[in-house]
This record gives sequence, C-alpha cells and structure tokens, in this order.
Amino acid sequence: ANGGGDTLLVYSGDACVHQGTNCIRLGSRPERIDLVAVFDEEPELRDPALCDAESPGLQRAVQLLAVAVVVAMGVRFAVAPLDCKKCNLFIPYADLAAQIRAGGFTGGTIVALDYPNQIGGNLRVYFPESRVVDRRFLPFRPPARTSTGDCLVVWNTTIGPLADVKPHMMERAATRFGTRFRTDEPVYFAEAPMARSGGRIVRLAYMLVRENKGGCT
Repeated sequence: ANGGGDTLLVYSGDACVHQGTNCIRLGSRPERIDLVAVFDEEPELRDPALCDAESPGLQRAVQLLAVAVVVAMGVRFAVAPLDCKKCNLFIPYADLAAQIRAGGFTGGTIVALDYPNQIGGNLRVYFPESRVVDRRFLPFRPPARTSTGDCLVVWNTTIGPLADVKPHMMERAATRFGTRFRTDEPVYFAEAPMARSGGRIVRLAYMLVRENKGGCT
C-alpha cells in the first residue's frame, strides 16, 4: 500500500477493509480509498473470509474448539488422580480433618508445612476459628485468635522420613512460638484415599500440644 494525504492506494489482489460493520472488498486492480471515511475508527485489514461475521466456517471452528477444550479438561480431571504429583484438587481434606478432630484437636493454632500441598489453609475450612501459620512463611505470624484450644503441628508424610521431619518441625515451632514439646512427643497420623485414584492414600502426620496451648506458646 502507498498512502498519501487522505487517500490510500491499495495494490493487494484480494483485500478487505473493515469500517465498523461495513466491509469493502478490493479487486485485483489498484483502488483509491478515502481514509477519512474508512479509517477514522481504527479499521482492521482482515482476510476476506472473515469479513462476514456470520461465516458458518468460523462459527463451526469456534464451536469445535470450545468442545475440544471441555473434553480435554474432563479427561484430565478424570485421570489426574491416577498420576498427579501434588494432587491439590483431589486431597480428601474433609476425611483428614475429621480424623484430626477425633484425635483431639478442635481449634487453636495450626502450624503447617505447606509443601507439597497447602495443608494449613485447607484445614482451616474445617477449623474456622483457628489461626493458621505456614512453616514456609514464618516471618508472617498472625495474632493468636484465642489462648484456649491446642497447638497442631502438621505436615504431609511425602516430604521425607519421619525421623528427619519431626525434629525439624519441632525446632521451628519452638523457635518461633516457644512451643514446649516433650522429648518423646508422639506423632499421630490421619490418612484417607483419594477418589478415583486406584487406591492412592494421602497421609498427614501431626503432633498435638494440648493443655490450652492454643497460641502454641
């Protein structure tokens, strides 16, 4: 194209110029177009096949794409529990929380190692009055909601051997909150299968400091 002043000289053999809802088709010979009339609202140069907004081919392509996306998402959701690594969307937190509650924790402070999953925030759904502290972000320490309740220290057993993780979690809680653990502090477990996973089990380990240590102090 070679423009000058308020005109545009087009040499393209099969071009299409949009002006609002109007489409000007250009033949194979040069055409001189009034720029003021055509380009005053930022027109777009498009393929002629796209000039017609009601093109059946275009509509069909969009419909097929939408169907393909929905099918792909459905297939992924169906098979993900079989081979997922973090499995955040499939962890049965309701069952795990019920077991932790049966173990004696009803509220207070939850100190969680949120790796590889966001354990603390998901457990808070089932213990809404509890304070949640993430081991990975200990510099941020929200104020305790209550001095009553208990102190729950919890992690996913997939992160490493119990002999390594237990002292690490005890040390961090003691350093940050002054939590007083017994030297023989027992570790409990909550476990439940993931739905449609072929029997894969999610297992959480936790320690529970009672005696109204809701602030983990």
